[in-house]
Amino acid sequence: MPTIDSASAASTTAVCKSFPGGIVALHNVDFDIPFGQVTAIVGANGSGKTTLLRIFCGLLNQDSGQVRVLDQDPRDRGKTFRSLIGYASQDPALDHEMTGHETLAFFAALYGIKKGTRQERFAQLATDFGLNDHLSRRVRLYSGGLRKRLHLAVGLIHDPRFIVVDEPTAGLDPSGCDFFWSVMRSRAEQGRAVLVVSHDMDHVARYSNRVALFDKGALLLCDTPSNIVSRHGAPMLQLTLNAPLEDEKIQQQISATPGVNRMHVVARQVTISLAKDDEVQERVLEKLKQFGFETVVIQRKTPDILSAYFNLTGRDFSVKAGGSRRKSKQKAA
Repeated sequence: MPTIDSASAASTTAVCKSFPGGIVALHNVDFDIPFGQVTAIVGANGSGKTTLLRIFCGLLNQDSGQVRVLDQDPRDRGKTFRSLIGYASQDPALDHEMTGHETLAFFAALYGIKKGTRQERFAQLATDFGLNDHLSRRVRLYSGGLRKRLHLAVGLIHDPRFIVVDEPTAGLDPSGCDFFWSVMRSRAEQGRAVLVVSHDMDHVARYSNRVALFDKGALLLCDTPSNIVSRHGAPMLQLTLNAPLEDEKIQQQISATPGVNRMHVVARQVTISLAKDDEVQERVLEKLKQFGFETVVIQRKTPDILSAYFNLTGRDFSVKAGGSRRKSKQKAA
């Protein structure tokens, strides 16, 4: 069972949370967040990621189980607790008519930061987040990337020991993503605990010390990125067909192709986990051709965290195509 000690910032024990309508968001989650590391939470939409973050931050109560954050119960929502945790939600909640400097000053006052130390804190944050040339401008004149930087700076203005960030890089360009993750890694190296929910698999693999895979409210595993890929990853084939693959019988026959581990279909998008067999791809393409399907786009991917998640769950949250979803096909052992 996870316990709070000198190396751990937060933990959950057998935590459950449901919402009206019988929606199970979290089910018996045992999880811990260590100091000095970046922990990333990965999973499909609806897997319970944001719910867990909100419980850690005291914004939502669990139905059962125990949660400890910095040796406190988040449900108490005391002033001391709020001063030790920093939370940046998905959407920047900023007043567009305020300047960047006014925004920092406003939140510094809310957190009770002494006036004598504010300017030094502002200067450090402006440097860390590349805002030195922008603090005098109104937020409405900021680009989307600058707003996210200011939003994150606000979340860290009180120098929290536990940093919680939800989908921070959505809409950012590659340099903006690199910037964010480097800041998070730097904070972890300074001894802070960092928890990030993200779909940005490349940066998760590069910058995270630990990755927690969630599916349908359950924690599947938590390990280093390299261990997850080596133990559960596989080559992936992502195909775009000329027409939707809706016939269940055809899906079953394709998934029965020797060397196919799992297959998932969304309209014209077909995702396949492959055995390490160089001829699997050709066999799949030939069989599709026999059924009258042409392959418009072929993407072959090396084993990664996304392929590990797909092998464990049969769910591919990288596919955004429209159309009805089909269940993944997995061969019997």
